[in-house]
Amino acid sequence: MEVSFGTEKVGIYRRSTLEVNGLSSNPALGVDDEIPGWWPRNKTPLAAKEVATSTLRSLSDDLFVFWLPSSVYGCYVKHLPKNSSIGKIISKSWAGGFFDPCNGVGYDYAGRSVVQPKVMDETAPPKTLTSLSLMIPPYQVIKSIESIVLKCS
Repeated sequence: MEVSFGTEKVGIYRRSTLEVNGLSSNPALGVDDEIPGWWPRNKTPLAAKEVATSTLRSLSDDLFVFWLPSSVYGCYVKHLPKNSSIGKIISKSWAGGFFDPCNGVGYDYAGRSVVQPKVMDETAPPKTLTSLSLMIPPYQVIKSIESIVLKCS
């Protein structure tokens, strides 16, 4: 699902138990919480570092809430399930997740970069395209009413 939040869009993805278990069992995947220079800090707040760098990068195991623009130049990411035809082209081991079609960066269901672009932009440092995670907005999950509340500051 995607929702508008200010001038940007936020993605909300409900992860399956299988997807959560896959993320939890792979602690080797690191998280780079660096904020890209182009990110409009005064317009789009970010979640606390504890959430952004946790294993599932979420306040709730089954939900992943993220800014739809990728950390690489702000192209909107697309959901690509495990067995999608494009996913199979991106990587033989594509486990599903999100894909930045502008730069060829793939992200797992926690928004961590897991697939690197085949051709890198020579004007950008490699880190810009390969290790930045999807950014996470500040939010609350209210389970009693099954709601997510996005925070403005």
